Amino acid sequence: MADDEYSDNFFRNMTCESSVEAESFLHFSLIPSVIIILLLSCLEKRTKRCCFDEKCPRYAGFCGILLPIDSGGLFSNRWSLGFAFGVTADKVMFLFQKGYIPEGFPGWANVFWILLMALEVGISSYPFFACLSTKHEIVGAILGFFYTASWSVVMILDIIECPEGDIVGEYSNTILMWPSLLCHFFLLGRFLFMFVKAVRIESRYNVTEKDAFLEEHQSQYVQHLLRKPLLGQPQKNWIQRKLYQWDPYFKFPSRIISTVIIIIMCLYMFIVTEFLMTKILILKPLRQLWTIFRPSVSEATDSWIQNIEEFINVVEGVWIVTTVITAGTCLGYVFHILACYRKHIKLLRTGRKHLLLSESMKVSSSQSVVALSKFTSCQIAYILWGYLIMHLVQWIFGMVLMYVLILPMKHSQWMQLFNKWGTVILTFVIILLIKKMQVIVAGRFFLQPKLSPSDSQKPLALDNRSVLGSDIPTPFP
Repeated sequence: MADDEYSDNFFRNMTCESSVEAESFLHFSLIPSVIIILLLSCLEKRTKRCCFDEKCPRYAGFCGILLPIDSGGLFSNRWSLGFAFGVTADKVMFLFQKGYIPEGFPGWANVFWILLMALEVGISSYPFFACLSTKHEIVGAILGFFYTASWSVVMILDIIECPEGDIVGEYSNTILMWPSLLCHFFLLGRFLFMFVKAVRIESRYNVTEKDAFLEEHQSQYVQHLLRKPLLGQPQKNWIQRKLYQWDPYFKFPSRIISTVIIIIMCLYMFIVTEFLMTKILILKPLRQLWTIFRPSVSEATDSWIQNIEEFINVVEGVWIVTTVITAGTCLGYVFHILACYRKHIKLLRTGRKHLLLSESMKVSSSQSVVALSKFTSCQIAYILWGYLIMHLVQWIFGMVLMYVLILPMKHSQWMQLFNKWGTVILTFVIILLIKKMQVIVAGRFFLQPKLSPSDSQKPLALDNRSVLGSDIPTPFP
């Protein structure tokens, strides 16, 4: 009965059929996506003339290539483009959740099929960026609103009709897809705001906004450099000294904002998928198998039964704790990326580029462009692989710590624990105390007070130089 019940729960989501699946809609969305791309490209103006401009002078300069995002340093629509990248996160994960490779397809050509599917995801996601970046805001807002609304409706229907999704577990599809659905709602509001703003400008002023040579925060930074510097440093609170200090003359570009958003979303989906798969496919079957075999075990081996139950509980508890710790570590690394980027940009502003790149190293312009384009993908791969490796290592370390230190303490085996590890621990503690005392004694007896309040270190006391020069052997160098 237990096996049948587990089998029914395991394959419960396989029988769920949604009226419109998001994975299937990905293929059908190519048609409106291509239409939107062609329409916006026809409205886009070219900077260079072509051979057919003379034949059709009425349409000269039109039909240009629409760039979805300026990866060099765009500061407008930063969060909108970031949430547009968040919309694509679930579509990228589709490639890993289902086997899209057709049957009978040769194994050596799988990589080409995966590249083709990645191209399909790129074309399907292109309208989100194109509608945000186009200069024809009314057309872009209308097309983007309806395209985003269609994806939102499909995702809502898929979540309502099949909350389990493709991952085994109750409401797994809802838990996985709500961040992407939130990004869709944000884009809907953004396109609606773009439409209202463009209509008001067109009807009242009938003028177009010109691109400024400098952004507002950049011009304020230049004005700040021309002012007379303040005497003394302003007081900083604990948050400004230890955590973060807001800089009014600095803004993160859309490339960094988009990278952070898509990293957080991919990390969230990866953690949830790993947790559900581990809990349903490993921990739950392990408990059910133990429930089946436990009645057949004799009462004489009661201690062995307790050890097995304790092992299952320890595995589950350590896995949950290490999941939280590893997720927090990876999230902290994401904010560390932001801090390092701001620090490096400030160094470049002051002209100290040698701290980032040595003068002997020469990098071609093409290599710089390639590295810039691969930045986001490399960070995503680094974060996901780093999370998986750190999680496994921390879980192994946690299991060793539980059975070596914590469980003996829980079972009141203090004396056995002290006999095993007391000598080793006390040796390290005594060595650390002696080395610390050496530093304190040296600073107290062999150094004299500072000659100037601005000095960072105390100088050597001349009266005690003879004692310092004597050869005093010690086993703790």
